[in-house]
Amino acid sequence: MTTVSLLPWPQTAPTWLEPWVIWRFKNRPDPKPAVPSTIPKWAWNYLQWVAWKRAGSPDGQRPAGAPLPIPSGTWPWVILKHVNIAVPVNPPPPPPPPSPPLLPIPANSWTLPLPIAWTAWAWTADSAWRDTDEGLRKPVDAGVRTVALQGGQADATVADRCRAYGLHVAMWGVADSRDEQWLNQLKAEAYIPQIEGLYQYQSAIGNLRAGVGVGLSISTVTTLDGLGGYIFRSDGSQTRVGTEALIAAGCTHAFTECYGEVGPVYGDVARMMDSTTRLNGFYHANPLIGTYWDWTPSMYNLSAYGRQFGFYLAETNNAQTWAELRVA
Repeated sequence: MTTVSLLPWPQTAPTWLEPWVIWRFKNRPDPKPAVPSTIPKWAWNYLQWVAWKRAGSPDGQRPAGAPLPIPSGTWPWVILKHVNIAVPVNPPPPPPPPSPPLLPIPANSWTLPLPIAWTAWAWTADSAWRDTDEGLRKPVDAGVRTVALQGGQADATVADRCRAYGLHVAMWGVADSRDEQWLNQLKAEAYIPQIEGLYQYQSAIGNLRAGVGVGLSISTVTTLDGLGGYIFRSDGSQTRVGTEALIAAGCTHAFTECYGEVGPVYGDVARMMDSTTRLNGFYHANPLIGTYWDWTPSMYNLSAYGRQFGFYLAETNNAQTWAELRVA
């Protein structure tokens, strides 16, 4: 077998050559590898050849003292490969900075069981609810767990009737200076100020900051209007100025009005709830579907929520709505 000459380089590389070349391309850090007291000229020439190869073998710049050819598989190529592994020509970019830590999720300020039935004028204007228990038995038979009474529209007698059927009692409405009084009269377990615009937000945050409903289950019933500008938390999640104020005041939960009666966008439960949490910053939320104007639960996609939803307005529900609620 014919041996191809590598003159003026040796046929085999001395053991000190590879660590010395790597050390040179690492900008000569300490400690220096053990090498001869005088580096031979051919070794310097090999170092130049390695640098030329690592630069892409530019034309006209091949070191004059390098053998030609240098057969593949011989030690110059082997050491070059090891150098490129130890000192990459194009090192990978540094890893991206770590994502900011996620903020701890505050506890859910809503603790009462669902589903929840919203009521309003039933207790004063509908004889089936006002004068008898005919109306009240409908949500009970449908498996409703909590009833929302509108502040100022229902009295203590109504709340007691609801509790007699095993229902939890919440109070909702546009925040009012009399809310604390009404909550006490109803012996309500939850306070749900309505926010459908800036004025209602200002009333709600004022009451919450004043301690109205403290110690009760807290939520807001909202269209997401009136919550102010969009901002970002330190963990990068999006929220709104008003949402952050509500959270600081103890309201981490929202009942989002998903009313198909208003339009197809608003009846899209998944879209509305994604907007509530991902875009508007509420940590906890449940849909409040519209069941007036003969809308029924089957007209909404509630598959992600099971029975964890509310409906508005109980006194307007038709027979089909009550039937669907019983099996929802």
